[in-house]
Amino acid sequence: MPITRFLCTVDNHLEIHHAMIMEIKVVYLGGTRGLTGAHEETLSFEEPEVTGHQLLGYLFEKYPSLKAHGPSIRLAVNFEFVGLECPIPNSAEVALVPPVQGGAPNYQVTDEALEPLDAWQAVVHEGAGATVMFIGTVRNESRGKSVTQLDYEAYLPMVEKSLGSITAQCSEHHPGSRTYIAHRYGTLQVGDTSVVIASSAPHREEAFASCREALEAIKTDVPIFKRERTEDGDEWVGFGGG
Repeated sequence: MPITRFLCTVDNHLEIHHAMIMEIKVVYLGGTRGLTGAHEETLSFEEPEVTGHQLLGYLFEKYPSLKAHGPSIRLAVNFEFVGLECPIPNSAEVALVPPVQGGAPNYQVTDEALEPLDAWQAVVHEGAGATVMFIGTVRNESRGKSVTQLDYEAYLPMVEKSLGSITAQCSEHHPGSRTYIAHRYGTLQVGDTSVVIASSAPHREEAFASCREALEAIKTDVPIFKRERTEDGDEWVGFGGG
């Protein structure tokens, strides 16, 4: 691991301090190469830990054109796909993987504001005669109590696998359909969008059915847990709550 040294004086004594620097090799694949103008580069971080989310944030600032494609980019660390919240080990090789053979990831889990248009764009195509969208928002009342905000806690590695499985099952159960799911985690205020589901299909029946199937599966199969903050206190929904 590379080491940087800096000097300081304490009580007139000269001391040498060592700051550990992380190095990450970033490899740009496919379309990401054109957006960055680079095949690969080595980045250094004076941080004890860097997550995939932090790495992408840094790259989006360095390469603004890359940010618009953020939802479709996946990270592979040492040749394995990982969630954005996973820490990246020192000296790791991280590949930015764009959609493979035209197929973009069909889910997103993020602590940033959701953009419904992204979900619509992920499923719309020339063969789609109908597109159905569901947008879930934080309301100000639940079970007769006034809600001030919600906290969503996500078991991220499992959430990503679960959302990927749900969208695949929807396509299998409703031939010709495409489904995209985006879900927030973290603290949300009243009126914030918590989940977006978009489903397209040649006909409206399949689009509605796929969207509904995805929504019901999220409720039962995705490990995202909701805590309501109300005027009477906090309560985890589904665990002594509702």
